[in-house]
Amino acid sequence: MSQKSSYEELEQRVKDLEKEVFKHKQTEKVLRESEEKYLSLVETTNDWVWEVDQNGVYTYVSPKIKDLLGYEAKQVIGKTPFDLMPSDEAERVGGLFRDKITSCEPFEGLENTNLHKDGQRIVLETSGVPIFDKAGNLTGFRGIDRDITERKREEEALRQSERLFRLIFQVSPDSITINGPNEEYIDANPGFINSTGYIREEVLGVTSEDLNLWVDAGSLEVVRKTLIEKGIINNLEVRFRMKDGSITNSFFSARLFEMNGEYYTLSVSRDISELKEAQKEQSRLETQLQQVQKMESIGTLAGGIAHNFNNLLMSIQGKMSVMLYTLNENDALYDQLKNVDQLIQSGSKVTNQLLGFARKSKLDVKPEDLNKLIKNSSKMFAATKKEIKVHRKYQKNVWAVEIDKNKIDQMLLNLFVNASQAMPKGGDFYIETENVMLDESYVKPYLIKPGKFVKISVTDTGTGMDETTRQKIFDPFFTTKDVGKGTGLGLASAYGIIKNHKGIINVYSEMGVGSTFNIYLPVTDKKVIDDIKPQEKIIKGSETILFIDDEQRIIDAGNEMLEILGYKVLLAASGKKAIEIYRKKNKIIDLVILDMILPEMNGSEIYDRLKDINSNVKVLLSSGFTQNGQATEILDKGCNGFIQKPFTLEQLSHKISEVLSKK
Repeated sequence: MSQKSSYEELEQRVKDLEKEVFKHKQTEKVLRESEEKYLSLVETTNDWVWEVDQNGVYTYVSPKIKDLLGYEAKQVIGKTPFDLMPSDEAERVGGLFRDKITSCEPFEGLENTNLHKDGQRIVLETSGVPIFDKAGNLTGFRGIDRDITERKREEEALRQSERLFRLIFQVSPDSITINGPNEEYIDANPGFINSTGYIREEVLGVTSEDLNLWVDAGSLEVVRKTLIEKGIINNLEVRFRMKDGSITNSFFSARLFEMNGEYYTLSVSRDISELKEAQKEQSRLETQLQQVQKMESIGTLAGGIAHNFNNLLMSIQGKMSVMLYTLNENDALYDQLKNVDQLIQSGSKVTNQLLGFARKSKLDVKPEDLNKLIKNSSKMFAATKKEIKVHRKYQKNVWAVEIDKNKIDQMLLNLFVNASQAMPKGGDFYIETENVMLDESYVKPYLIKPGKFVKISVTDTGTGMDETTRQKIFDPFFTTKDVGKGTGLGLASAYGIIKNHKGIINVYSEMGVGSTFNIYLPVTDKKVIDDIKPQEKIIKGSETILFIDDEQRIIDAGNEMLEILGYKVLLAASGKKAIEIYRKKNKIIDLVILDMILPEMNGSEIYDRLKDINSNVKVLLSSGFTQNGQATEILDKGCNGFIQKPFTLEQLSHKISEVLSKK
């Protein structure tokens, strides 16, 4: 080979070598740029990139580890992943990781818990691929860790929420349902199944309309419209029809929610039927209490009117008694005065009815057999009302009640008369007695104690009453009769008599059907005793009496009556004057007749002052009220007797004799 040829060949090789070197440099540049890009990506990603050798020792750790676990990368190089885990977790994950190394298989989504440098637990999701050398030998693994702690917390919170919802769904007594896009039931809790009476198989896949649940179609339309417009509905009061046809009142709430691009409905219904009944009962109790309070107020007014009217009648009665006593029965004026006297007695009965309503009447009570009392009263009623058929039903061995026989007899008479007036063309009249027990819930509105009662039911088949009339029948002076045909005091008096006996009186009535009055009287353990009726006669005397009253016309009448009866009389128009007289002349005063209601110093205060002067003073208390309230208080202090205005000459003489005879 020539020298020139060898040179050319060498020159060509040099050029080829230069080309190879240039090409190699270009490759190195591309590789370096690629590595730089890789490192930039590794170091800026939010995940932690790592490499371990075939023994699981970290050979590379990206800087992101500081954000995840708080360590610098250089602090982790030379450690294994298990050095960063709690011992229990290292034991669990270690076996899995070693299996991957042994099998040289890639892995992903391996959840494991690592310890942050400050001690808190961080949940990571690890993925890795094996690294091989050119000979195909495993040299390690390269992988990435992602912080899923927050995601796991959210998943756990969601699981807890789902468990809680499922628990509520299962144990709630309320009806809870989930309905699909076409309103079909997807799920229904036991509360719904138990309340409606359906079984799950009858409910799932059908709609509330299919089950005919909605009593009012308008309610379903309101629900649909509200959910479309607002997506939620709260406590709509609706009525549902159960499988057995019964109706319940409910509070209905619902909310739309989206799932897989479609809208579903979660509904909750709470049965408020018992609440509605309780509200009705509460309203009934409040109405009864208001009625009781109203009657109390009216009673106070009626008592005041009756007291003042009795004082007026007293002055007339006193004069009339004196005139009748002094006249001969053959005198031309005697019959006229006797008629006036009877009118006074009638007026007194009216005021006594008012006082009975006002419960200002002192009861003369003793144990009585109501069956016996009612038999006598109803027998007299039946004899006078032949057009009315009387039906009687008496409780065998009826319990004894402690009552004022005359007052209860008056009450019954008022009810009998009321019934007969409701049946002007005749009808059926039922009267019944029954032993009953009344509990706290029943008697509470009437402000009395629960326990044993005897119930009297009086029923007529008359015209009946509307609700407006029924609510007013116990009001004094209320009457449906024409002017001049009734005072409107009969039922008011009956009400007062029963209330004064710590009992209950109420009425049920229906127009065109009739009325039923129910009376409840408390039972006593005392035995029934027979009546002994006292006989009254005029009894004269000669003792000295101090007569105290603030009304001059009553003083005048009282003075005349006492003088006719033979007594010496001292008069006082005020408490102050009475005390002055008694202090000076108590040695000769045998009896004091004391008005209970006086200005400046009332009867109770005067009585106390008299007792201070003479502890043995004899006092007859007089009042336009009956023997009740303040009069009872004075009598309990030791006052010797009571007489109600207006009183006749005969009544006064008898009462004075009774008090003077007391030791």
